[in-house]
Amino acid sequence: MAAVEELLLHLVEQRDMLVLPLIGGPVVDAPEAIELQRQIAAALEDLLATARSRSLVRPDVTTVDLITTAALACRPLPYLPSEQTTALATRHVRIFLDGLRPDSTQPLPAAPTHEEFTAHLRTAQETEPDPGDTNA
Repeated sequence: MAAVEELLLHLVEQRDMLVLPLIGGPVVDAPEAIELQRQIAAALEDLLATARSRSLVRPDVTTVDLITTAALACRPLPYLPSEQTTALATRHVRIFLDGLRPDSTQPLPAAPTHEEFTAHLRTAQETEPDPGDTNA
C-alpha cells in the first residue's frame, strides 16, 4: 500500500498542474488519452491484485476507487493557504488508505467498472449543449 500512498501524495503535490475531467477539467476523447487511461487502470488493477492476494486491502476495492480518490484529493481549495490545503489533502489520502484495509467492516455499494466510468466521462462532453447553438 506504500505505492498507492506514494502515488496519491505525489498527485496532491502536483495538483496545481493537473487538469482533471473528474473535477471540471476538459474531457479528452483522443485515442492516445483513452489508451493511457486504460494503461493506468491496468497498472492500478495489478497493484490492487497483488495487495488483495496478500490480504493488504479489502476485496471490494476497485481502480475506480483509487482514481476518484486521487481526483477528489487534488480538488483545489482556493481560499486556504497552500500549506493548509496540502495538509488537508494528505489527511484525506491517509484516512482513505486506512479505509482500504481488509479489516474494515462497512460494506461498499457496487462500483462502476472502469469502462462504465470512462464512457460516462466521454458521454458527458458529447451531451452538453453547444454554447454557440441558438436552437438549444
